[in-house]
Amino acid sequence: MGVGPRIKDVAIYPLIHKEKHIILFLITLLCAILIFSSIFYYRSQVTSIKQQKYAELKAIAGLKISEIMEWRSERLSDVEFFSSNQLFRQTKNLVANNNLISLLEFFRATLSPLQQNHHYENIFIVSPQNKLLFSLDERMKESEQNGVPDLDSAVSTKKIIFSDFHFTYESKTVHLDIIAPSVDNDNSPVAVLIFTINPNDYLYRLIQKWPLPSKFSETLIVGKEGNNVLFLNELRHTNNTVLNLRIPLTSVHVPAVQAVLGYKGIFEGIDYRGVDVLSDIYPIPNTPWFMITKIDKSEIYADLYFREIAIIISTLLLLSVLTVGLIWLMHFRQRNVYLQLYSKERELSESHEEFKTTLYSIGDGVITTDVNGNVKQMNHVAQNLTGWTESEAQGKPIMGVFKIVNEETKQAIQNPVEIILREGKIVSLTNHSLLISKEGFEIPVADSSAPIKNKDGNTTGVVLVFREQIKERAASKLINARLSLIDFSCSYSLSEFLQKTLDEITALVDSPIGFYHFVESDQKTLSLQAWSTKTKNNFCEAEGQGLHYDIEEAGV
Repeated sequence: MGVGPRIKDVAIYPLIHKEKHIILFLITLLCAILIFSSIFYYRSQVTSIKQQKYAELKAIAGLKISEIMEWRSERLSDVEFFSSNQLFRQTKNLVANNNLISLLEFFRATLSPLQQNHHYENIFIVSPQNKLLFSLDERMKESEQNGVPDLDSAVSTKKIIFSDFHFTYESKTVHLDIIAPSVDNDNSPVAVLIFTINPNDYLYRLIQKWPLPSKFSETLIVGKEGNNVLFLNELRHTNNTVLNLRIPLTSVHVPAVQAVLGYKGIFEGIDYRGVDVLSDIYPIPNTPWFMITKIDKSEIYADLYFREIAIIISTLLLLSVLTVGLIWLMHFRQRNVYLQLYSKERELSESHEEFKTTLYSIGDGVITTDVNGNVKQMNHVAQNLTGWTESEAQGKPIMGVFKIVNEETKQAIQNPVEIILREGKIVSLTNHSLLISKEGFEIPVADSSAPIKNKDGNTTGVVLVFREQIKERAASKLINARLSLIDFSCSYSLSEFLQKTLDEITALVDSPIGFYHFVESDQKTLSLQAWSTKTKNNFCEAEGQGLHYDIEEAGV
């Protein structure tokens, strides 16, 4: 009757264990499928959306740059035409007499249609000395032409110059100027024709226009100003930025900074608002300007985030229902089994606690192993001597935890556990055995080992009991050394006896050097009496016996 429950327990435990593993395997498999599917879907969607946005940004940037180049080319064509030789003859007359009404009317009739058709804010003429000769805008003051940049450069080079964005002298509004010098037959500047452009009339609207519905997309142009990036147009999300907003070139995460540093193409970074963006960067040919088309990443992935969250939540709910169902089924099948096992488990637990209490209370080191020689348990004394904690040593071969060597030869000794497992008999260590701890310390030990057998007489493991013999070994060595010196003193001289004494002492303390010095009566001088044999052979070739040294010079 007593055997029945044990056989039943042995059969039930593996069954429960197996069912648990199956449930865990199924849950893990479903979770892995969900995670990998979600990751694959997310990455494929991210790649697809990015490629789509890359193409959109490139197309928009290419279109805008093309339109800007066409607009700029048209403006330069206007200037080249009206600074031709026919107009040149009249500008020469204007310089000679800028108050002639018929001449002023000629320029007004010639240039007014151009101003109206091409939306120039003003067209005026100055002398090479920067004196105002004519202006379509009669409200223009004499001092306003002083605000035209690159005027002197155009006069000196005699070439048409398309100026950069700048504030006007009086109105403090942003303008562009096209400066065309007129020269005579001697190639000397006679007058300068200046076309003033307000970028708000066309250029800024072209830049800011976005062809697709978007909350955060934006196009901007920038230029380099010293060690900063200067923003040249009004931005969508920040006011009063034109020619006012600057970002240092050290902020390399900003697309505008990358633009002036020479980067071209797609760039992921942080814009002037501190927001993560996807941008396309290109320089505008024949200008010092750079165009950046960008869109917020949050806008790109908004739909993707919603779909991803919805799929994950749905899958997790399904997985939760399935997991709960599997766990409930397992619980239903095992409920009665656990009731049967409860009483037996309690008995085993009490027996195990008694065994552990006994094991850990023994004053010697105790290690138990399984039939394969792997460590199962260690008491505290064994842990202290070997340097291994029980948790570290459990499951490891005993040969790696309990390492023993011969004290004299330092050669490895066959582990007694191996002998017991092979021969099945009790084994004791011979004298002069050293235990090598985990930290490499050598500890003299004595031990005995015995097999652990079950009720059928079969060996199921080994118990190893050992204790340290540091004091016993040291006392034994000291007695042997004294006896050896007593015997030696009868047959040898004092100097030989001193050297022998040094040899014994250095051997006991494992020191490579040993010597005797006597202090003379003046308490300042040392006289060397003897070296140890190892010192003379390995460290000192000179004969030093009888030599005198000053204590301070000797370093003693």
